[in-house]
Amino acid sequence: MEYKSRWKRNELCGRCSAYDGKCVTLHAQWTALPLPTGGDYTPPPSSGGSDSTPPTRVKITFHTNGGTVVEPIEIAYNTKVNDLSVPTREGYRFDGWYQDEALTMKWAEGTSVTASLTLYTKWTALSAEEPQEPEEELPRVTFIDIETHWAREMIEELATQGIIQGYEDGTFRPNASISR
Repeated sequence: MEYKSRWKRNELCGRCSAYDGKCVTLHAQWTALPLPTGGDYTPPPSSGGSDSTPPTRVKITFHTNGGTVVEPIEIAYNTKVNDLSVPTREGYRFDGWYQDEALTMKWAEGTSVTASLTLYTKWTALSAEEPQEPEEELPRVTFIDIETHWAREMIEELATQGIIQGYEDGTFRPNASISR
């Protein structure tokens, strides 16, 4: 059987397209695609035209209002965003990211991003009493009997934070039995 390379109007009924003058009925078969797993799927916005393609990536830019630069990030469409970078500014405390220049719409951690956006930094000037730098580090606590012990660093860190203590003679006795 030979096929023509183009469709033409069927002369018999005036409605059908055919290869060889016979009526052909075309049917579209639609198959529903499963939604992505995770339960938080939001379909991308569509402009309505058949040429529109949903975005696959979105960009977040940061306006730090005089603070240190935070580089833009590009993420997948509809990604939940947490743990954004925190800029610094001499003499100011960072008070969060905002979605508008007027700093009235605070950014919420865990927000799903479905369009490119810019976030703005809010700052509060520090008073003379408010420390700008973190408090001084606590002096490192060490014990004379753990120099070669496999958990030395963890023991010293917990002791420095005041979570655990050693004995009055400067030992920790890591292999001794404990009682409660």
